[in-house]
Amino acid sequence: MLQSCVTSLSTVTPFLAIWAAEGRGGPADGHLLACVERYIDDLIGDEWPLGWWADHGRDEPVAELRAWVHEHAPDRLRAVGADPALLLRVEVLGLPCDDRWPALEALDHPTGGGGG
Repeated sequence: MLQSCVTSLSTVTPFLAIWAAEGRGGPADGHLLACVERYIDDLIGDEWPLGWWADHGRDEPVAELRAWVHEHAPDRLRAVGADPALLLRVEVLGLPCDDRWPALEALDHPTGGGGG
């Protein structure tokens, strides 16, 4: 649904504003969970997850969507029972691009402390 709406206006801004104003835990947040699960790796890599975007030279939509997901999605995702691993991936969206994958790698393979 988001993809169709964004395609019609060539912007994500009004749709993200409406979503941010909605109450938490409703059907829209179930759709958000599906979108974030599908798009998270693209957003971590600063790639636009919707291949139809016509203006590939304009990166503002990627930054806007990534920032919105980082700021607004965690509480909404928790409300619909998102996997904690997905929530960690959303958290790294607040880091500079070059730091995101190393941060995830560190989470997946912690070092030091306590081994036997």
